[in-house]
Amino acid sequence: MIALLNDGATPEEPLALVRGEQQCGPELRFRSRKFFLEQGFSPIGRESYPVFKAYDTGIHQFHELTATVSTIWAFGFDALYRIIDGFLCSLWFYQSGDLYFYIQRPPCAATVNNSNATEVNNSNAIGVNSNNITEVNGSSVEISSDTAIDSSPLRRLTGELRSMAQQAGLDALRIWAVDETLLAALQAALGPEGKPADGGTAASGTFRAECSGDYSEYVYRVADILEWNGGVNLNKRNSLKRCFSTPDVSLQPLTGDNFDRCFEVEDEWCRHQDCDACRAFAGCARDSLKNMGEIFNPSVYGGFLLQVAGKPEGYAIWELLGRTAYVYFAKANISNFNVYLYYRMAKDHLGEAEFLNNGYDMGKPGLRTFKRHLSVHRMMKKYLVTL
Repeated sequence: MIALLNDGATPEEPLALVRGEQQCGPELRFRSRKFFLEQGFSPIGRESYPVFKAYDTGIHQFHELTATVSTIWAFGFDALYRIIDGFLCSLWFYQSGDLYFYIQRPPCAATVNNSNATEVNNSNAIGVNSNNITEVNGSSVEISSDTAIDSSPLRRLTGELRSMAQQAGLDALRIWAVDETLLAALQAALGPEGKPADGGTAASGTFRAECSGDYSEYVYRVADILEWNGGVNLNKRNSLKRCFSTPDVSLQPLTGDNFDRCFEVEDEWCRHQDCDACRAFAGCARDSLKNMGEIFNPSVYGGFLLQVAGKPEGYAIWELLGRTAYVYFAKANISNFNVYLYYRMAKDHLGEAEFLNNGYDMGKPGLRTFKRHLSVHRMMKKYLVTL
């Protein structure tokens, strides 16, 4: 049977329960990365953005798997990618020593234009009803998957990746950011023990899936952010009142001309952080903002700069994918103004969006408190699968 570990983890539970034990030291990390480059993987960077963009669906898609997040954060993880049987496979090397594969399903009914890609064949597709999004209060919301997952390519893919992982000296194949649709498809394709259900050749060993609230993603209804009514939302309304009563507050649309002023906000924020801890844990946000500036296009992304008395004190950057707005940066250096950023974002810019995805909290108590404070509508569960 599939082992589901740490479902609904609390902030007090150690993050290591999700990320697993250390897989490789610096020497193995170097050798394994060299090996995967020899297997046809390529570095993730600005040049690969169009490839990743083809996989942006906006349909219950994880924040972590968007083309933008992959592009602007990959630098700190020596990340690589390759398309195999239409699946976008990326490989991320964490400074902690962990090494994870990400697998993104082929775009629905499309042929991926890449030398490593093959046309999606749905003759052996698995149709899966997903409960990938669950209500915060614990009741589940059934969502039908819009994309059937072909079991044959998935079986071949896991077999090939498992074989490469073994040749690279890794003790197991670890697949991160798996939603429940892909989780069910993996179990159907491989069987509960990680072996192919039809007796063919593929990954072998125990099939284990782990889940923690630390990495589940926050989804809000845009309408809920605009309608903070009732006693439970009194603090939010009071925060907004203080912001609206603050003199000389302005929001400027973010453009290529004023984008660099975001770094004034970021630098002030960084003064109060431990850089080494940030880089070891999740990478450098300032470096990611720099990468964001290199791909920022006002016709693709929304954004604004918050100024108080002419001084930059906050900023926000987002992207609309389908009916969901994905927030990539939202930061304010003055108390109460983080709530103001989200309210103004929803009120002035997200008229076409139904949902807002705000990423995950990584188990950080302050971040978790704030993200829950925004009236969460749903949480998207995220799994680590080990074969």
